[in-house]
Amino acid sequence: MPAFVVGVVVGEGLQAAFGYADAGPEATPWWVKLVAGGLGSLLMIAPSAAGVACAKRGRLLGEGKRARSALIGNGAVLTLLTLQLLVQAATSFLA
Repeated sequence: MPAFVVGVVVGEGLQAAFGYADAGPEATPWWVKLVAGGLGSLLMIAPSAAGVACAKRGRLLGEGKRARSALIGNGAVLTLLTLQLLVQAATSFLA
């Protein structure tokens, strides 16, 4: 959860740093959305990548519970990112 908050704050902060904080979705250029959203998404995915590494190590050590927890965490991250992309797409195309 903290990674999601950090990713959103960094993404929104980059958009504000480029000068499009108050601009609507139709006024923000695609490259600003790509840079801000891409970096924010990477920050959200980083803990998930660490979880996968721990799951692989746990599987090698014979501890299957780590693999299940990494699968649940990765599912949560993918769900949050998918929802975020769907909301952005809906606001861009419906606006």
